Order: sequence, then structure tokens, then C-alpha cells
Amino acid sequence: MKQFGNKLYLGTWDWSVLLQPLFSSLVTNNKRVLPAVLPWFINPVNIINLAREYNLKPLLKLLKSSKRNFCENQGFDLYVSENGENWKTVTLDGLGNPYNYGLRNLLPSEDGKLYLGTANPFQGCEVWVKDTMIAEHDIESEIELDIEDNDEEKDD
Repeated sequence: MKQFGNKLYLGTWDWSVLLQPLFSSLVTNNKRVLPAVLPWFINPVNIINLAREYNLKPLLKLLKSSKRNFCENQGFDLYVSENGENWKTVTLDGLGNPYNYGLRNLLPSEDGKLYLGTANPFQGCEVWVKDTMIAEHDIESEIELDIEDNDEEKDD
């Protein structure tokens, strides 16, 4: 969390984009484990018994309702507040890139800009720049992408 332009900015970390590589790894690297446990998990009787034993019904309802927006909201979240109590959403999807799974740095600079550094282990980090001179009516349009082309560096 950082203060910038009389506002607080708060970034999160979202691990949901890691589920697909995790499951792929389980399938390819642990070929004996998955067939051994999968039948247990797909048997409705086992899930019902587990839900009863551990009172998982509220959790299962939550998971069912949250899966609707799961793919749309992968990537870190960024919020802004003028008072620290009421928050507005800037992004729920890593600024349009689900592989931006964390907001690593928020750096207010002396040049009047806020620099945002992402955590992205799949494509490399991104650096976003917010200028204070942009109108306040559309928070998401305030953030502009300012990334150097990494492909040029790789060719050297």
C-alpha cells in the first residue's frame, strides 16, 4: 500500500493463475497419484460425506458461486481510496493480464508519477505508470502501459 496524490493505493496477490500449471504438473509428473485419488474425488458419496463431516456446505456454496467469475478475474487486484475506509476498484485482472499475479511495487516518484511493478513469472514483470495530470473520472484509464521491449535486449 502506498500514498500517492492524496490517495491510498492497495495491491494484492492472486494465485489462481497458478492452478492450471499445478494441475498440468500433477497430471504429467505424478501419473500414478492422480489416477489413485481422482476416483475418490469424483465419487459424489465421498464429497457428500466430507461436506457433512467438516460442515463444508458454506464453503461449497461459496466455491460454486465464485467459479462464475473465476476466469475473468485472474491477476492481482488494485484498489484506490481517498480515506482508507471506502475503496474503489481499479482492476481485478492484473491490469488486463491474468499472468500479472501480483502487484510487487508501488513507487511514487519525484516526477509526479506512480510506478507500478507487477509480479509475472510467465512473461516477465511489467511496469505501469500513472500520471497525476489525468482526469479523475475514469480510474482505470489513468494507468498507462510503459514497458520497454525486452526482445531487443535478448538479441544483443
